[in-house]
Amino acid sequence: MKTHRCLLAIISCATLSGCMTTVPEGALLACQNGIVEWAEQYHPLRIDTVSSGLGELDAQGTMVAPLHVRIVYARRGGRETREADIECTVNEKGAVVAVMDR
Repeated sequence: MKTHRCLLAIISCATLSGCMTTVPEGALLACQNGIVEWAEQYHPLRIDTVSSGLGELDAQGTMVAPLHVRIVYARRGGRETREADIECTVNEKGAVVAVMDR
């Protein structure tokens, strides 16, 4: 596993009201690693990822995981926080094949 310079967090659903725990941990970790690899070019300070709905598994074993992602970047004059609700698609082998806005 690649070491990243930013702080990573998979937020515990126990800390969030209305959080759903229906995305398997393996899919959540694969999605987070894919997001981190993409974001690394922008030097994030912190990346938080949490399941935000019901995951869907198709007959071929592909999981579509709805997630909420928050990334904090260092910018001149302070920090910039970006948040998005996304769908992360993980194939039957555990590889991320798509990340799209919801």
